[in-house]
Amino acid sequence: RGLGDVYKRQFFNGGYPLLVIAPVFAVFGENLMALYAVNAFFGALTAVLICLLAREAGAGKTGQLVAALIWAIYLPSLLNTGAVAKENLLLPLVVAVLWCSLRTLHRPSLPVLALGGILFGTISLVGNAGLSIALAAVVALVLAPASVAFKLKGSVIVVLLFAIIAAPWVIRNNQLLGQPLLNTNGGFNIYLGNNLSLIHI
Repeated sequence: RGLGDVYKRQFFNGGYPLLVIAPVFAVFGENLMALYAVNAFFGALTAVLICLLAREAGAGKTGQLVAALIWAIYLPSLLNTGAVAKENLLLPLVVAVLWCSLRTLHRPSLPVLALGGILFGTISLVGNAGLSIALAAVVALVLAPASVAFKLKGSVIVVLLFAIIAAPWVIRNNQLLGQPLLNTNGGFNIYLGNNLSLIHI
């Protein structure tokens, strides 16, 4: 097995292919319309989560509906539905984490923190760039109206659940590549971001 074969086995994150494409194709065959339907469901789910997020932020019913409407008419959200792209799954996960962060800031609870840990673990598989919102969750937990003991317990739960979900993929990559990575496309992203002419190729 050559290096090129290994590189192809681990370039992007594996979450979207493993959690969405593989199950959909297993049930419906290689049917892109079925996959697009699932993407549309994720888009609708994101709209619902945006409503919940807006409500948690203090918005009334009108504000919640406006927030969801903005998402519904946002062009990239419409275009992504017809694309085999991880962002379809990543976006509802990110919005859900933001909801967990706001809920923790207002009414901290261990079940919400556990949900946050599960979401972060899933994000690490789908698109680890989404982990950049971890700072919001950390700030929310630090400022939450709860005891230090509660915050420490909550932090352990989040980290533990995150590790349990991410570990199998990281172990797999360590065995295949010799390094415990989530993906290997970081260098490509840096190159692409600094060579915009590639977009026209």
